[in-house]
Amino acid sequence: TSAFTMSSAGKRAKYRRKRTGPTVSDLILNAMSVSTERVGVSLPGLKKALKAEGYDVAKNNARILTAIRRFLANKSLAQTTGTGAS
Repeated sequence: TSAFTMSSAGKRAKYRRKRTGPTVSDLILNAMSVSTERVGVSLPGLKKALKAEGYDVAKNNARILTAIRRFLANKSLAQTTGTGAS
C-alpha cells in the first residue's frame, strides 16, 4: 500500500490583500502633530484621537503600543512621565 500526500507544489498559496491607507505609525505621528497640548499627549488621549480618525483602537491595541514603544526606542518620541508605553 502506498500513501498519497499532497505536495506543497500542489497547494495554492493564500492570497493576502495588500493593505491600503496610512500605517499605525503614520496615524500616531499625525495625531501627535495636530495636538494642541503644550506638554504632549497621553495614551488615552492618543487613542481617542485615533478613534476619531476612524481607526479601530480596541482591535489594534497591541499595534498601537508596539508602535509607541518603537518610537520611544529610536527617540522619535520623548516620554515625559510614566514608564512603558504610557
